[in-house]
Amino acid sequence: MFFKDDKLTTTMKIKFCLCLLTIVINYITLSAQQNNTADKFLSYLNNYQKKELESILTPDFKFKREFTSKITDRNEFLNKYLEDSKTLDAKFQVIKKYDEKNQNNYLVEDQSLYMKLLDVKFPTWKMSIATIGDKVSMVTLAPTEDYDNYIKEVGSKGQKFNSWMNKNHPEVNLAKTGLSQILNYLYAYVDSLKIK
Repeated sequence: MFFKDDKLTTTMKIKFCLCLLTIVINYITLSAQQNNTADKFLSYLNNYQKKELESILTPDFKFKREFTSKITDRNEFLNKYLEDSKTLDAKFQVIKKYDEKNQNNYLVEDQSLYMKLLDVKFPTWKMSIATIGDKVSMVTLAPTEDYDNYIKEVGSKGQKFNSWMNKNHPEVNLAKTGLSQILNYLYAYVDSLKIK
């Protein structure tokens, strides 16, 4: 009887140690992931934390979209892009992550209130975040295979919204209207669709 209990105790100790080891490994892995500069960048961007972003961007930081010729520099990124993202409640939801040395590649879903109100399927992008030490030097967004469908859907649903604007608010030039006001018109547009 004593031997059986001792064997049971030893088995329980082994299971406990293995469980504890698994917890420690998971904690170390999570800590390493959370301390990654690229992951910090995404977290700060998704939470519109300007000061934190300023501290991890290189002076020559660039935000590049491969589907357009426009490249956003550090100043415009921090003072316009970030503010517009906050207004639109825009976020990059990470679907998949691929790490390489000094470059972190993600598959992200681009979520925003604008696309939600237009009822456009959130597009996915290939996002690459290049780092130098603990600083982010460049972020690149590249289209994925659903890009053409996304462009068609945005074009079609955007045109319906523009037609509604021309009919209901012909005096408004959307190109000269702030994002907050555009969102107000979009809410009114969505409400008008519910009435029909």
